[in-house]
Order: sequence, then structure tokens, then C-alpha cells
Amino acid sequence: MRLPAIAEVEKPSPLEEKFRRDIDTLLEENLEFWMKFSSSMGRVQEFQNKYEDLRRVAADGAGGEKKLRALKTELQVWSEQNAMLRGELQCRFASLCDIQEEISTALEMDTEQAEQAEEGAPRFTSYSAGKFQGEVLNMQQENNRVSDELQSGLDHVKTIQFAIEKKLNEGVKLSSSSPAEEGEEEVVGPDGVLARVPTKAKVPLQSFLFPTKPKKPSLFARVTPAVLHKQQLDMKLDMKFLPKMPK
Repeated sequence: MRLPAIAEVEKPSPLEEKFRRDIDTLLEENLEFWMKFSSSMGRVQEFQNKYEDLRRVAADGAGGEKKLRALKTELQVWSEQNAMLRGELQCRFASLCDIQEEISTALEMDTEQAEQAEEGAPRFTSYSAGKFQGEVLNMQQENNRVSDELQSGLDHVKTIQFAIEKKLNEGVKLSSSSPAEEGEEEVVGPDGVLARVPTKAKVPLQSFLFPTKPKKPSLFARVTPAVLHKQQLDMKLDMKFLPKMPK
């Protein structure tokens, strides 16, 4: 019994092999990008949970303010990483657009050179071009969805940053109005760190360096006319009942 002949697999054209390599490379890079993207977006929920735990803590408390500032720093670092991911996403989108254009150009050139090509030579057909363009289009749409997610995460982080800044400012106002810190104010130094400095003196310098001792009230100032009259009557009575001295 003779087995049916197996059709030979058509050999891909050089252009098809090139586009296959280019797209596979982008797919591998896409996996690496998705890992970084998933990790970054997962941290947004962590930030929200941390803030929910800290928002009930008074910002003027030493521990609460320290934790809020630490969270503020984490959010700043995340925002910088988010900007890097968005930049990488833009580069990927530009690469995908370039491949789409190259596929269209290659298909036109292959069609024009079909008559001059040797019989049986592998060609870059419209079927292969459509298959590649479909893969690239899916990656572009995925790119757009990721861009929207990154923007949404950035907006959420900015909202948390605004809430933390507001709470820290409220804490500074409360602490600056306390009696222990009266006469001081919060200023931002050259290094961006808040510091307390004395406010402008409201007391003359001479009085501050050589404070005057409070004067004791005069004895006469404490004696009122009524008291003086009573003392005179008492003295007259005492003189009346004193024994007379012999002459």
C-alpha cells in the first residue's frame, strides 16, 4: 500500500523571515514590560492601603508625620518609574508603527517584482502581510490600553500625594500654634527641608538682654483711705485705755 505524498511545506520568503524575527523580538520584550507594568500597578493599591492606615494619625505627631513623609517619598519614586514606563511604551509604539509601514512597503515591492522573480521562488504574499499586520495591530491596541492604565495609576497617586501634603500642612499649622513653639515659624531651607527659626523679635533687644525686675508695690499704694481711717480709730482707742503715767 502506498502512503499519500505529504505536501512540502512552502519555504518562507526572506521578508517573511525578517518580519517574523522582528515581531518575535517585540513579543519577548513585551513579556518583560508586562512584568514591570504589573508590579508597578500593584504598588498603587499598596500606597492606597498605607494612606488609609495613616490618615487617622495626626500629622503633627512625631511618628505619624515621619510615616507620612516616608510614604510621600515612595510616591515620588513611583511617579519617576511611571514616567520611565510611559517613555518605554512610546518607543514600543513607534517600533510597531515602523513595522506596519515596512510590511505595507514590502508587499507593494514584492507585487511589482513578481513578474521578474524566478518561477517557484518564495514570495511575500498578501496573506503573510495580513497575518503580520494583524499581530502588530493587536500589540498596538494592547499598548494603548497599558498607556491608559499607567495614566489612571498616575492620577490615583497624585490624589494620594495631594492628600498627604494637605495633612502635613495641617500638622505644621497645629504645631506652629502650640505654646511651646510660640515665637517660631516653619521655613524651607536651601536643601528643601523644613526648619524652625525664631520670628522677628517683638520685645526690644535691651529688654531681652537686661530684663527688668518687677518692682514691689509701695506700702502707701496698698493703704486705702478706708484702711487709714480704721487704723486711726484703733490708735485712738488704744490711747484711751492705756494707763496714765504718774507725774
